[in-house]
Amino acid sequence: QGVGEPNRIYVLIPGKEDAALA
Repeated sequence: QGVGEPNRIYVLIPGKEDAALA
């Protein structure tokens, strides 16, 4: 979780983005 834009996306789709950022 370092970028700001993907942060907004992973909020809508907590699962794919969350795993990618984690």
